[in-house]
Amino acid sequence: MYTLTLDSRTDARHVGYFRTCKNGFEKYFAVEITLANYKTGQTLLDNDVMFRIETLELIEPEYMVFCELKGVDVCLSQNVVSELSNILVCYGVIDKGTPLEVQVELKGKVHSFVIANAGVSNQLKAVS
Repeated sequence: MYTLTLDSRTDARHVGYFRTCKNGFEKYFAVEITLANYKTGQTLLDNDVMFRIETLELIEPEYMVFCELKGVDVCLSQNVVSELSNILVCYGVIDKGTPLEVQVELKGKVHSFVIANAGVSNQLKAVS
């Protein structure tokens, strides 16, 4: 199982980091998840809330600066973890069908979202 931990900047903004290795070269990426239309109190736990996911390649990962935008996705809160799994499969971080756990801290509590089959259209999901 692959675990992606999201750093919570606020309840409406989260950032996660991952890396890929192709042909012996490592690349570092960040995903930033932000509430599309900011309303106080809405989080990933609320249904039908629009979120924006930006995928960025870190050009200088040792300093966490100089990013290149690779993609932007917009989805509802209940689909954020599925979109993250598709991004991780797309960039070769995990293989299609690999279990994925996404951890995020919201309002002082750590929540885990688990997908049994990352990158597969009919995914089994669990929230704790």
